[in-house]
Amino acid sequence: MADVYQPSVAPTWTPSLPCYGGVNHRQMRVEQLPPRKVTLVQWHPPSPGFLKLNTDGSAFGQPGPASYGGLIRGEKGEWICGYAGNIGIRTSLTAEICGIYKGLCLIREKNLCRVMIETDCMAAISLISSREEVDDKHPMKRIIDECREIMASCGCFMVHTVREGNFCADMLAKLGHWLQSDYIELRDPPLEVTPYLSRDAVGFKYKRPLRHCAPKGNFIEIEPQEGIEQRDAKIKVVRVT
Repeated sequence: MADVYQPSVAPTWTPSLPCYGGVNHRQMRVEQLPPRKVTLVQWHPPSPGFLKLNTDGSAFGQPGPASYGGLIRGEKGEWICGYAGNIGIRTSLTAEICGIYKGLCLIREKNLCRVMIETDCMAAISLISSREEVDDKHPMKRIIDECREIMASCGCFMVHTVREGNFCADMLAKLGHWLQSDYIELRDPPLEVTPYLSRDAVGFKYKRPLRHCAPKGNFIEIEPQEGIEQRDAKIKVVRVT
């Protein structure tokens, strides 16, 4: 297993939440949304004769500190190899594309073929799988073009998954934040990833909340006073936990 840099003080990120300040009101009514439904998601092994590359990117900000990670597994869910890297200040899409690119480079280096590439970033899939030429001004043009070349030569194809079906790659991408290198190959799985590998291999199912479709009437209603426009009288509830 490659060395992983562990600073003495872990970085912290404080999320900022939007708020509505300075609004004078006399009454407020909140209607609770119904409980969110969930679906079950699991990692699926590749078909016999194929391998699967799961990859993910991570960024704390747009742009912000960014990293990526990925792993290649066989049809029984066994670890073949993995990788991770810290790429400094980048956007999340750049991190996602870098994760796919480094995985494809590893596939080419090890002379692998018939590999299914699975990621939870639909934007990256659309860019790389598109038959249209990448704009010359696109900052990732060279990498996207090379991804396409490797996929064509190695018999790879891309599919979309959701985060709950991509936990191992998600863990590796987050571990990448602690690295001092922009790329390391992992011959053995890190200890933090091992439990998720075992769960995936036996078909463990994770709960995924379904997106809420708020019915009409789910509003925070504010009785406006002088100085508050009528359009500000109702603020839609976008999330209820």
